[in-house]
Amino acid sequence: MDFSLSFNVVFPLFVYMFIGIAARKMGMLDERTCKQMNSFNFKVLFGINMFRNVFGARDSFSPESVKYIFVSVGYTLAVFALFYFLIPLFWKERPRAACIIQGCYRGNSMLFAIPVVESLCGPENSALASMCVSLVVPIYNILAVVLFETMRGRKVRIGPLLLNILKNPLIIGAIAGGAAAAANAFLGFDIPASVMTPISVLSSMNSPLSLILLGAGLNFGSMKKDIRDLIFVCFMKLVAVPAGVAAICLALGYDGIPFISLFSIFCVPTAVSSYPMAEQMGGDGPFAAEVVATTSLFSLATVFFWVAGLQAAGII
Repeated sequence: MDFSLSFNVVFPLFVYMFIGIAARKMGMLDERTCKQMNSFNFKVLFGINMFRNVFGARDSFSPESVKYIFVSVGYTLAVFALFYFLIPLFWKERPRAACIIQGCYRGNSMLFAIPVVESLCGPENSALASMCVSLVVPIYNILAVVLFETMRGRKVRIGPLLLNILKNPLIIGAIAGGAAAAANAFLGFDIPASVMTPISVLSSMNSPLSLILLGAGLNFGSMKKDIRDLIFVCFMKLVAVPAGVAAICLALGYDGIPFISLFSIFCVPTAVSSYPMAEQMGGDGPFAAEVVATTSLFSLATVFFWVAGLQAAGII
């Protein structure tokens, strides 16, 4: 069997992270610079990337694609509910429990899933994954806000909750992309090439910059004391959750592009944006950063073996 395809999915991600590690070691990226660049990336490039994904997936709406969207959204809600009710039974410290829950359900789908699908199926076949991601990622953010609000013992107030959701750059990008897609579908309005070109270029910067900054921020020294919790999150996020969606897809008879699109959304590491969310909303910020780092690092192996295993089994 040829393992080069699965290797090619993972290796570019490692290269970007290694550049970040090397830049930090050489003094080219310090903590202050990384924070500023992360802020720019999250507030600007994430929203632009979401806009492009939603607008670019406008032609993939069909009765056939809707059922896959329902599966991706339904599985997201089911995974969240499972961890939300089970984790606090074993982790009594609320800030840590909230970050464990977030680490298990909230995937880095925007940065990892689309490249995986494009590598396996080609860029021309990534529309279904983009459509699912464009709905799943906002749901990740909505659930994260509810999670941290309830885990710090506060009653969720609908007004502030909705305001926090609407202020999120990913939500803004998704709404803008949806509005542009609707204008295109019903009014025939199309975005001029002179505007789409910078949107596409800026959007393409999002993934590599996020991975470079993630590499620059890795700190393995403080992880020893949290090794048990980190192993648990890594197993759940990178093994159990992907296995669950794979079983569901096989039970429903999905294969090819639909299987790869759905599986790729859930085999990814914890979202980079989960760290600032934890920091800002009373979670265990340092542990959230460790979760992002460890799941991202180990995903280099798990994604490789998932893809290679599925290829060997003839599923993809």
